[in-house]
Amino acid sequence: MGMSGPAKRDAPMWGDARAKQKPGWDKLSRFLDTKLKQAGSEGLPKYRILQNGLAEAIRTGVIGDNELLPTETDLTNITPFSLGTVQRALKNLVGAGLIVRKAGVGTIVAPWRRELENPLHTRFFDKDGNVLAVYTEVLSRRRVSGPGPWQDFLKSNPNTLVIKRRLIIERAKEEGGDFCYYNHFYCDASKFPVFKTASKRELNGVNFKRRMAEEFGLVITRVSNHMSIHPATTEIATALNIDVDTPLIRQRVYVYSMEGPLYYQDYWIPPEVPEIVIDTALENLADV
Repeated sequence: MGMSGPAKRDAPMWGDARAKQKPGWDKLSRFLDTKLKQAGSEGLPKYRILQNGLAEAIRTGVIGDNELLPTETDLTNITPFSLGTVQRALKNLVGAGLIVRKAGVGTIVAPWRRELENPLHTRFFDKDGNVLAVYTEVLSRRRVSGPGPWQDFLKSNPNTLVIKRRLIIERAKEEGGDFCYYNHFYCDASKFPVFKTASKRELNGVNFKRRMAEEFGLVITRVSNHMSIHPATTEIATALNIDVDTPLIRQRVYVYSMEGPLYYQDYWIPPEVPEIVIDTALENLADV
């Protein structure tokens, strides 16, 4: 199955950005001029107006992944804002994970997708036995209520949060090209607010289990995997660019810590999947 483009690497492409000729900022200047005029009556602080305008330019592709942004001086020239306002806006965009800065190179748009740190529940291997890199793209995040295996397991309504992700494995064309699968991650937002407050970009490539362990001192003590065949819904088919009702492998994952249920996940994996390896050594999970 094809993707609209190759998965993005975790590390920003500084070499590519440095090699580019300094782009003209006419398109961005016109875009910001329109946005700034629209925001002029909203009463926001100046840095927020610029910050929102740049974020919208990134979101809509006016400036693409790994592309250079104007320097601080350039931004003061193409906008009515002072250097201090520009610096504060850029600092906030760095904090939100939208841009990355490096001395001597400049500022570029951060890649959307990032390599997943040490995948635990679904790992795939190449023909030589090497673990294939998985890149994740957070698509949406919302509170969820209603019936489902997560409801009885987590018992956290109305605080259950679901994060929907597309996961991509890069493969050569002769091996079938990029391979994609789909994931819903459920947790109690009242216990783990980081998954509610962090930007979606910040969550790309994050091992959620490791984030829980680092921030809350939790250790997984049990993982229960349930496998079945499930037809692709419209939502899943759209995310994976496949036909509705395509048979998929559905993997339901129940994860426990010493304090009880920790999180629940659903994976939907297309039939042309490479071999899935689920090798859970509980005594080693704290190091994953």
